[in-house]
Amino acid sequence: MRAIERPVPWEALAVSLILLLSACASPVGVKHWSLDEAYQESYANALSADRPTSFTVQTLLRLNLYERFKQDPETALADLHRGLAPTGDEARLFALAELSMLHARRIGSAPHYLAAAVYAYALMDPDGGALKPVPLDPRNRIIADIYNASLAKGLLVNRSSETEEVALRAGLYPLPFGELVIEAPEQFTWAGYKLDRFFPAVQFNVYGLRNRYRQPGVGAPLIAALGHREENTQPGSELVFPASKVSATALLRLKDAQRSLADGHVRGTLELYTLDGQRTVRFSGFDVPLEFESTSTIAYALNDMPVFDFEIRGFFGLRPQLFRTRLSHLGTIEPYRQGKIPVVLVHGTASSPVRWAELINEMMADPRFVQRYQLWIFTYNTGDPIVFSAGILHQSLRDAVQLFDPEGQDPALRQMVVIGHSQGGLLTRLMTIDSGTRFWDYVSKKPIDEVDVSPETREELRRSLFFTPLPFVSEVIFLATPHRGSYVAAGGIARWLADLITLPASIVSTGLEAAQVLETDVLRDIPRSVQSMDPGRPFTKVLGSIPMNPAVKLHSIIAVSGNKPLEEDDDGVVAYQSAHIMEAVSEKVIQSGHSVQEHPEAIEEIRRILLDHAHTQ
Repeated sequence: MRAIERPVPWEALAVSLILLLSACASPVGVKHWSLDEAYQESYANALSADRPTSFTVQTLLRLNLYERFKQDPETALADLHRGLAPTGDEARLFALAELSMLHARRIGSAPHYLAAAVYAYALMDPDGGALKPVPLDPRNRIIADIYNASLAKGLLVNRSSETEEVALRAGLYPLPFGELVIEAPEQFTWAGYKLDRFFPAVQFNVYGLRNRYRQPGVGAPLIAALGHREENTQPGSELVFPASKVSATALLRLKDAQRSLADGHVRGTLELYTLDGQRTVRFSGFDVPLEFESTSTIAYALNDMPVFDFEIRGFFGLRPQLFRTRLSHLGTIEPYRQGKIPVVLVHGTASSPVRWAELINEMMADPRFVQRYQLWIFTYNTGDPIVFSAGILHQSLRDAVQLFDPEGQDPALRQMVVIGHSQGGLLTRLMTIDSGTRFWDYVSKKPIDEVDVSPETREELRRSLFFTPLPFVSEVIFLATPHRGSYVAAGGIARWLADLITLPASIVSTGLEAAQVLETDVLRDIPRSVQSMDPGRPFTKVLGSIPMNPAVKLHSIIAVSGNKPLEEDDDGVVAYQSAHIMEAVSEKVIQSGHSVQEHPEAIEEIRRILLDHAHTQ
């Protein structure tokens, strides 16, 4: 008897129909994701996201190496390397460079970092690299970044220390596929100094500066420390600040890079460039910028600056001598370069070169400034009498010009710009006046040549009390300068501070000898700096009455609180009426405290003035 078939439930029929229809659905399609996710994925790379670019993923998938690299990266890299063509093959080279760097970071392998640098260089090789320098191809920027970072990481020493260093040394370096022979000078030098330590510039987190500047390009950006200065070097090298650091970049130039990958024997030469020198190299018919990190170099140099010694102890006359030369108060950031106009920075009371950091950072990052100017910095004990400090500045600038250009062959030195903040502005003003005997008459009724003192004392008195305009000072910028005195200097605290100031031995000895023959007690009557800025003091009135050299272009940058009418306003230390001068060809009023030299508007005004000055020369 035939079994009776049970009817199929309708639910089962529905399930069968759904399965049949899904089997016919397209295996290729799209899924929606946000634009932010899409762009992040499109631009991710081994440097920014710890995963390879889409270019490298494409190569791995095309060669069936994607899963192998995840499971066994060493084998996958070796397979990629074996398949390299002797020329071209940019997709495989790009993948090798990026994956070698990625693997090196994960396992901490110097050989793999160097391999990444070698692969990257083969792509960029100026003698015919595989990757053509198409401006809009993102691989050009990525591969340069891989080369820069991998070179620095591959040459690291002291990896376990807090601050890692790079060793720029000749030698034989292992690679995953062979060896790298590096040639290098026994010693790299700059301005007569040996450069003995090199730090990757990117490893420092800069604080205290608004902007961090990097000139993007090729090469490993480094901070170089000054070592021993050689004898008989270029004039003025001893004026470079001993604590200066040099913004540099290392370039490993390889010979026949891609062809040498096949036999595993790669040869190269280490080169070092500095920010004040060559700034481009020739790659594939193009002038390619070298990569520099100027901001981290400035911050690193200032990191260990003895600010207390310079500012507080310096105010009380106890600052240690910075240089062991006759120009002990004048320093340069870079060595003297013929054809560059000096810009001299003169800080204010209880201040130091650190207070110029924002200005220096902005100027050194501007190629227009670097091409035309060189920075000099004047330091002094800010509690000393203003005329004494001004006499040192006057003499230092004359000595520097004579030292650098004894034959008078450099016209740029005769277009000097001096920038003074607060008390530094008063010192700067004294570079532009012909005082005649006005200051001398304050201490004596006899002509200076008739005073019976030693030649040394006479010279000290002459330097501090007689001023003539420096003929090579072309423009001056005053910042919050109390031309008619500061009301703060007239207060009781200022008088109390003046009593605590220790005068330098040279002033004391000069004063003791001069007091015996002059009509006044020099030590008692010559005012300290804070007293010299008292509006009621004869010195302040005399200085304000002496006209400045009309051949010098004068500019004023004045700080005010913004809470009062301009004619009544001040910056907390200097009133607008004291800082304002009729002779200025330009005046910029900024809402700021007294430290206006750090204000972005003040820096932009200084930039404008300097670029205009350079253009008119």
